[in-house]
Formats: sequence, structure tokens, C-alpha cells
Amino acid sequence: MRIIFAGTSDFARSHLVHLLSLGYDISAVFTQPDRPSGRGMKLKSSPVKQAALEAGIKIFQPSNLKQEDLSNDIRDFLTKEIPDIIIVVAYGLILPSWLLNLPKLGCINVHASLLPRWRGAAPIQRAIEYGDKYSGITIIKMDSGLDTGCILLQSKVPILDDFCSKDLEIRLAYEGISSLSYVIKNIDKLPVNPQSKDGVSYAKKIEKSESILNFSNDAFSLERKIRAFNPFPGAIIKLPSFDKPIKVWQALAFNSSFEGPSGVITDINVHQGLDISTGKGILRLKEVQKSGCNKCSISDFISGHKDRLSLGMKVIDFEYSK
Repeated sequence: MRIIFAGTSDFARSHLVHLLSLGYDISAVFTQPDRPSGRGMKLKSSPVKQAALEAGIKIFQPSNLKQEDLSNDIRDFLTKEIPDIIIVVAYGLILPSWLLNLPKLGCINVHASLLPRWRGAAPIQRAIEYGDKYSGITIIKMDSGLDTGCILLQSKVPILDDFCSKDLEIRLAYEGISSLSYVIKNIDKLPVNPQSKDGVSYAKKIEKSESILNFSNDAFSLERKIRAFNPFPGAIIKLPSFDKPIKVWQALAFNSSFEGPSGVITDINVHQGLDISTGKGILRLKEVQKSGCNKCSISDFISGHKDRLSLGMKVIDFEYSK
């Protein structure tokens, strides 16, 4: 079976590496262009590109897939090397109709949610943020819509109470790998089921501006948001005694009956954490990171900044700026 693989993220990389380990013929990889990254803003290759380079696979990195915008080498390759199937995993570009119709067996997509819930760019983060008890893998035969294709296989995965998005991504990657292997082996035998019209929701792309914690919300929704935005983009707060925002990587929500002024430090305990009131309940910070520093436990943070923290100190409301 001649396969073209399209993907970009770590989640996609694990699927590509697994297909290669099984000996499948990956004739080319499509991945997003290199992006500036880090303090030096040097161009960085995607995880999928790095895996393809290691395997010696032909790589294409178009900024879009409009037929008229493609380079001659991509056009020539797709004309001469028509694939049996295109496998798409967390690619980040929408496949146009001409490309969907190119492979003999069509295009399939490994999506990290129980479709039709959480169609779109950030299904893992949104599932945690909104308190879903389950996520899963759905493999669909792609059509021209956004994650609207018919279902070939679906598998459910529980979301544990302490999962951050990276934990869930790793768990879903294992599930996706085994599901994809099964689908490829049985592609001609699997029933093709339309998605339900009920329960449709969209997982919009995570914007950095969303990372600011709003303490007028309840503590439990804030705790979920912190887990959902770990490792990217991270949740942030600003205290009056610090020049720059502080990232919050771990927190605990409790005392749901508490109601009072929100965004106020109510307890500073080097052994337990830094407690901040919310619209409902208390949020206890457990792991934080100052700008330009490494992550640290809250005990180390409190011990190092005793003179800059005080009971009654209020979190500053601010707007995100790059």
C-alpha cells in the first residue's frame, strides 16, 4: 500500500513512526512549514518533519494546498506517484476536494475526540477544559467538511481527574496508533457510518490571550483550565509585587462553598500552597514559574519571595500582550 502521510505535531509523529515500524511504504510526508520558535526565534522543524528526515522520506511543506499555489515538484510528484491512501493526523491544513479525491482508497483522518464532539483544532485541550469524563479516537473517511466525515472506527478513553493535556495526548496517541493499524488492515471491510447530528461541538484553536486566569470564575473551572493549557500555552496570573506574569502549571480547587471577594490571597503556606479566592471556591497554586526562570514547587516559590507575598494581596486584572 502506497501511503502519503500528512501531519505536524508530536501526536502525529507517533503515528508516522509506528507506521514506519510496521514496514508500510510512506512515499511522502506533508507537514507544515518551519516556524520561528524560542527566544532567538530560529526556524524550527515540526516533529513530523524531524521523523521523516530520520527515515529518509520525501518531505513537502506547502503553506496551503490550493492546486494553483503548489510548487511544480509537488504537482509532479502527485501526478506520478498517486497514493493508495492519504493518512492525516493533526496536520493543521484543510485538504481541498481535488486532494481528497486523489487516492484510490480516499483520505482518512485520526482525530483525538469522540466525534461529533470537539471537531476542530484543539479537541484534547477543550475536553479537559470543559470537564469531559471521556475522550477518545475517531478515525473518519474525510470529506470536504471540518471533521465531518463518516466514522470508520471509534474508541473511548477516560479522562482522569489529574490529567493535563499532555497526559491525555500520550494516552490518545497509544489508542490512535492501534486504531489506525486496525483500520488500514481492514479498510475494505469496515462499515462506514455517518456522524450523529446530535452533540456537535467545536474545539477552537487555543489563543494565548485565553491563558489569563479570571478569578471571578469558579475554582474548579480554573483548575481544569490550568490542566488543559499545560504544556501550551500555560495559564498565567499577575501579582502587584511582580513585574511580569507568573505561569501556573499545577493547582488544586477546593472549598466549593466559599463565596467572597475573588482574586485575593487567603493563605500562604509553604507546605500546602498559595490559596487564592475565586468566584466560588479556593484555588491552591502548587507549581508555578516566574518569567525567565524554571518551573518550581510552590514551597520554593513562597520561600524565595516571602517579602513579596502577603495575605489580602489581590491578583491584578490585565490584558494579554506578547
